Amino acid sequence: MHFIYKGVALGAGEISHFIYVLGYFIYGVAHFILDTLYNAMLLCLYHFNVMGGKTMGASKKIKKVLLDKDMTQVALAELAGKNLLTMRNQLSRDNLTYASVEHLCDVLGCDIVFRDRETGRIYD
Repeated sequence: MHFIYKGVALGAGEISHFIYVLGYFIYGVAHFILDTLYNAMLLCLYHFNVMGGKTMGASKKIKKVLLDKDMTQVALAELAGKNLLTMRNQLSRDNLTYASVEHLCDVLGCDIVFRDRETGRIYD
């Protein structure tokens, strides 16, 4: 059996190979989309549960600590060994990894805490 596509005859083997490659492509795209959604969900859960609820992300918490400690972002960047512009961009976009938040908290002398909202119990 042959199919004609743009004047070229395609045999059954070529068509099955095309379907095979197309299947892997669709699998790859679906995997990418699901992986992206999963990471976005984890990030939302991280901000909601770990960093203090719906209204305050990691960047806002860090900025609040800076205000409480009367410290500038310049001083924090120097103490953390980070590029000031990069850190400012991450803080303004609330685009920090967990490792970055952990490092900045260490520099600021703070802890990341899991706390039960109903009982106030803190989990280590």
